[in-house]
Amino acid sequence: MLNHIVLMGRITHDLELKTTQSGVSAITFSIACDEDYKPKDGGDRDVDFIRVKAWRHTAEFVSKYFSK
Repeated sequence: MLNHIVLMGRITHDLELKTTQSGVSAITFSIACDEDYKPKDGGDRDVDFIRVKAWRHTAEFVSKYFSK
């Protein structure tokens, strides 16, 4: 069974595609995801920062089509 997750948020910094010594593409970035609910006291929503790492073709796709 394969795990699958969908995250929607804002990219927190500019993306930089890197290549390992063996020629494999990799990219690491963080996204900021707002929580769905507001606190009862009327304060601001909490934000979760999620670190994402992509390899090979996925890394190249992210680098090409995503931006801050």
